[in-house]
Amino acid sequence: MQFGGTIALFGRKNPAQEDVPSAIARIARQHLAELGFETTIDLVKEPLNPHLMAADGLVFPLYNLIGSCRDQPQRKWRVIVANHLAKILSSRANQPPEQLDAGMLRRQVRTRLLSAGEDGQIDLSYARPFAPGLVIALCIDYPEAVETINSSTISKLSLTPDEAFRAGQENTNAEPIDERTEIAPGVWALAGASLFVASKVIDLDALIHTSIGPAPDGIVFATPHRGLLVYVKPEGPDFAEAVQTLLIAVDNMARDSNASLPGGLLSPAVYYINEGTVDVIGGRATDNDQLHISASGRFGELLEKWASSSN
Repeated sequence: MQFGGTIALFGRKNPAQEDVPSAIARIARQHLAELGFETTIDLVKEPLNPHLMAADGLVFPLYNLIGSCRDQPQRKWRVIVANHLAKILSSRANQPPEQLDAGMLRRQVRTRLLSAGEDGQIDLSYARPFAPGLVIALCIDYPEAVETINSSTISKLSLTPDEAFRAGQENTNAEPIDERTEIAPGVWALAGASLFVASKVIDLDALIHTSIGPAPDGIVFATPHRGLLVYVKPEGPDFAEAVQTLLIAVDNMARDSNASLPGGLLSPAVYYINEGTVDVIGGRATDNDQLHISASGRFGELLEKWASSSN
């Protein structure tokens, strides 16, 4: 029997016993599609033991599921299928990074900004530089936790480092932002429960497209913690004042022992990013511990541009 014809799931109490495998396969395929897994059904080799095959090579054997459904009323099949597939996906998702197949790794990997001087307990020598004091590392997003990949694991993954970083950034770009708020004139905050909101700034073009709108001169930004990105667009006569406000706000958060910083302080610095280059432009000076903004280089030119436009 070839799958694809109409099965009268509701036209009789239950399909004939020989039709049960294809009926369960169809329900399972529909449920997986709702979860984002597009699959095809292999009934040719083993009609009584079909498998669902994902495009990325992930295989969902259905033999045990079919056995669970055979003696149950058809009205219960969808719940049985959903519970069974949830267990399969959960068990696959909780595997160590090096045991995840390519499909699962593509779905679960994330890029994440970390302090270049992280706690030292994880070897991040593979991490890619992003800005002074910040590096881009890879994490695996499990249902109940996030695991940072270390250097000894990176070569054991089912994807190459370039593939993993590329997939990870796509997933980080897709992470939800719960709130976009103007916290002071010209100073905006993107925040959320996601552990990767701050890391969205890695791909500024995607962030501009999805969340902040046109920014031809880039943005000035800060990442106090992993769930918060604060930024100023270089525009208007009050641009410099907005940057100063941003600097003070971030410094207050960094120095307040009672401030809520999920995951700890990521960076107390203020940065300028444009055309793929990131510069530190503000923070506390190491020599005198005073707040300062550097008005040199690209950022100095930007300040002059907007200062002259207001005259």
